[in-house]
Amino acid sequence: MDKFVHDENIKLFHKQLAETTDPEKRRVLLKLLAAEEVANRRPATNNLNLEVD
Repeated sequence: MDKFVHDENIKLFHKQLAETTDPEKRRVLLKLLAAEEVANRRPATNNLNLEVD
């Protein structure tokens, strides 16, 4: 489910970047896009019980 949300956010940010020329809005969108791409690469570990020695 998280991957779906990240993928949809990425699509939305790309679409908005293609439609806007406002430098401030583009800066914010690029920052959001970068954060989503990083979050999308992270493995989901919420449901794992990991023990580290």
